[in-house]
Amino acid sequence: MPATLVIDAFSGLPNPQWALSAEFAGQICEFIRMLPPASPAGGLPPPGLGYRGLILTLPDCEGLPATLRIFGGQVEAGARILADTDRQLERDLLAAARPHLDRRLIDSLLQSIPE
Repeated sequence: MPATLVIDAFSGLPNPQWALSAEFAGQICEFIRMLPPASPAGGLPPPGLGYRGLILTLPDCEGLPATLRIFGGQVEAGARILADTDRQLERDLLAAARPHLDRRLIDSLLQSIPE
């Protein structure tokens, strides 16, 4: 099963998704493994409507669950919550989706993530 990225943004319509190359999936896996645990205070919870983050499926990433949710500076990895405080992972994954998904959607989502 290939690694995939789903942009959780639509209600009533299919969410856009694309398959990651094996090389890119391996790089993302290594990046996530290096993330520290999140603070107990937590990050931003996803809103009920609109952009709710990314759902990343990495079936071949040892030590991590196959499905992760990325939003608001956090990576939900099963029972563990990892910190992506500058939201670099979220930005990188969205930017990498540009050749595969609607460019205007990706640009709009990137602009919505605070610097």
